[in-house]
Amino acid sequence: MPRRARAPAPLQAPNRRSGRPESRALSPRDWADAALWAIGKSGLAGVTIDEVARTLGVTKGSFYWHFEDRLALLRAALERWEEICTHAIIERLEALERPRDRLQQLFMTVFSENETYAPIELAILSAAENPAVAPVVARVASRRLEYLVDIYRRSGLTPADARSAALLAYSAHLGLLQMARIAPDQLPTASARERYVRYLSMRLLPD
Repeated sequence: MPRRARAPAPLQAPNRRSGRPESRALSPRDWADAALWAIGKSGLAGVTIDEVARTLGVTKGSFYWHFEDRLALLRAALERWEEICTHAIIERLEALERPRDRLQQLFMTVFSENETYAPIELAILSAAENPAVAPVVARVASRRLEYLVDIYRRSGLTPADARSAALLAYSAHLGLLQMARIAPDQLPTASARERYVRYLSMRLLPD
């Protein structure tokens, strides 16, 4: 049996350094994670070398040990988002034996509001027309839909119905992200959102 790839490490909150650390003290992943936090807070505009360096509590010069420019940092951040919010979730779901259990766990994971990842995901998807962001968003959407179709097929749906069900589920995910921004009063409390997530998950599970 082939060995499973190690799941990517979870997103780390920026840990501000004190004093004057060595230039190599921070890893590229530290910078990418800090850039993701900046995206969640201020969108792509928040990803500047100065701002991310300030968040990490290091000099701007230490940035250039790992990245050529801001675009390289942005690409690294987007790759981390892809790892954490797509590949790592699929990796965890594959540990479940029944396709229905995978679907149920997936819905509870992605539909439940997450104060860390939801703002990041929304900010990235909102910038999908950016040339640096577009190919990553397209790749992520393709992989997520491909996985959803596969689970629905394993659950007994025909190829056509599996694709329709996958599109509906992914549309629901995107819609909830948007609703949290433009109509937060529709699900004003955690309990209201939890009830809706349970209802939505039930509706999206195959008979």
